[in-house]
Amino acid sequence: QEEYETEYRLRRHDGEYRWFKVRGLSVRNDDGVVCGIFGTTTDIHAQKQAEAALRESRERLEAALTASGTGTFRWDIE
Repeated sequence: QEEYETEYRLRRHDGEYRWFKVRGLSVRNDDGVVCGIFGTTTDIHAQKQAEAALRESRERLEAALTASGTGTFRWDIE
């Protein structure tokens, strides 16, 4: 009876799995009784792939910095 949002993978007809975000909201009448559900399904596969690539890149950078005994910093010249 509350709003919901979740992410999961679905298998397509060709066997490929893709990530989707599903959101739903109960629709109530004037008496507050649930009389329907409104929902959306959004393909977020490209976003999930980009997040995984970024995570892997960060892990490789951290491993390289640790192995080399160096580090990084930010410097605002002003």
